[in-house]
Amino acid sequence: YRMMLDLEGSRVYVRAGGETVRLDVLSEVVKRMKQAPGTVLSLCAGLLVELYVMLELGYRIDRVLVVEECLVMCDMLLKTHGTMIQIMSHGVLTVVDEDVIGLCPGGLLAGFAGPPCTPWSCLRDDRGAMGFDDPRSMVFKKCAG
Repeated sequence: YRMMLDLEGSRVYVRAGGETVRLDVLSEVVKRMKQAPGTVLSLCAGLLVELYVMLELGYRIDRVLVVEECLVMCDMLLKTHGTMIQIMSHGVLTVVDEDVIGLCPGGLLAGFAGPPCTPWSCLRDDRGAMGFDDPRSMVFKKCAG
């Protein structure tokens, strides 16, 4: 088979057995690779799995705004991704919409949020409210609702 790239038109073709087929999925990846890089917001970032998926799909990401309570996780993200990571806060309750908007003058490429682990973790240092009684679980409620 032969693969032909038309970068000007952002199309990808595969020729096999005398037949040429256009691959739309790859075409979309090529288009994304030509777009300007964008900003991603990750609340309760964890391992940032969504970042890896977006990069594999060809999205160009110049900055990830991270909200993550675990300092060890934040250190790991900074060591792994360097200047791409910008830690906004260590608590989901301290994030202000206007701050996020101010950091994204061109808008967000994507935003992700997951349930913070801390409200359900048995490894926490404190014995405060747990589960849905913990105010940090509001991220989960807002995303699920």
